Amino acid sequence: MKMCSKQFYVTTPLIESVKLGEIVNYPVLLKYENCQPIGSYKIRGISRLISQKYNDGARHFITASSGNAGLAVAYCARGLDVPATILIPNCSPKCIIDQITRLKGKVIIFGNDWNEANAEALRIASKDGLTYITPFDDPLIWTGISSVVDELKQQLDVEPSCVVVSVGGGGFLAGILQGLKKNNWSNVPLVAVETIGAASLNACVISGNHVTLPKVETIAHSLKAKQVSSRIFEACINREHPIISMTVTDDDALDACFKFLDDHRFLVEPACGATLATVYNGSLNRLDDKAVVNLNSGPVVVMVCGGAAVSLEQLNVWKQELLQKKYLSD
Repeated sequence: MKMCSKQFYVTTPLIESVKLGEIVNYPVLLKYENCQPIGSYKIRGISRLISQKYNDGARHFITASSGNAGLAVAYCARGLDVPATILIPNCSPKCIIDQITRLKGKVIIFGNDWNEANAEALRIASKDGLTYITPFDDPLIWTGISSVVDELKQQLDVEPSCVVVSVGGGGFLAGILQGLKKNNWSNVPLVAVETIGAASLNACVISGNHVTLPKVETIAHSLKAKQVSSRIFEACINREHPIISMTVTDDDALDACFKFLDDHRFLVEPACGATLATVYNGSLNRLDDKAVVNLNSGPVVVMVCGGAAVSLEQLNVWKQELLQKKYLSD
C-alpha cells in the first residue's frame, strides 16, 4: 500500500512588529501562519490527520468547513492524488469556494452555519463510506498544530509573556496548549479571543457548563462554532493551564483587519482580526493593568492565523454590513 511521507506545512516567520509594540509599550512578535501554503495554520493539524488516515487506507475524504479547514483538506487530498468533498455553509464567501474548486475539491453548499453543514457531511460519510475529517476535534490535529510552538521554541531565546490566539471550535488553542506543555512553557498564559456573536468558550467560562450557543452571529466565519471542543472546555474548567477568555466586537475585529493591512501589508480574516484587536483596542494592556498577565516578563506572541476567505472587496462588504446593522439598531 502506498504511504504518505509528505510534510504539507512550512516553518513560518516570527517577526517583531514595531508598530504593535508601540501600541502596547512592550515587544510584540507576530507568528505569520498566514504564510502557510493555504494561507492559514489549518494545514498543520489537517495534514497530520489526513496523512494518518491515508496510511490507514482512506482514499476519499470529506469535511465541513466555513473555509480554511476545507481548503486544507482539498490541498492535502490533491497532494495525495485522492478526491475530497467539502461541505460549505451558504454564508461562506465565494472566494473560498473558488479556491477549493481550484484544488480539485468537490464543493457542496449546505446549511446556514458550520453545524448544519457538518451534520450533512457526517451523513454523507456514513452513507457513502467516505473518511470524515474533523476541522478541529481530534488529538492528531492538536499534535500537528503543536508544531507551531516547537518552532517558537527554536525562534525565541526567552519565554513569552503570553500567546494570543483566536478560538472557534478550539483546535488551534488545543494544539498550542499541547505545544506549550511539550516545550516546558506550562506557565505561559494563553489569551483566547472570540467575537461576541460566537463566544462559546466565554459562555463556558462564565457558566461553568459546556454551553452550546443557540445561534452564532458574526462576520468572523471561521469562528462560527456553536460549541467549543470538549478538550478546551475541560482544560478551562480544570484550570489545567492559564487560559484567559476574551471577547471583541465584530467592529473591532474588522477594524483590526484594515489597520493590519495598512501597518503590515497583509490581508487577514476577521477571525484573525479578533486576535489583533486585543492589541489595537487596548484589551491586552488592560489585562496587564489588572495583573492577569505580566507583559513585562517577555515578548507578546500574537498568532496571525491568517485565513484565505478574505479579499479587500470582502472586507468592504463586511464593513457595509456592520454599518447597516448599526443603522437599523439606532
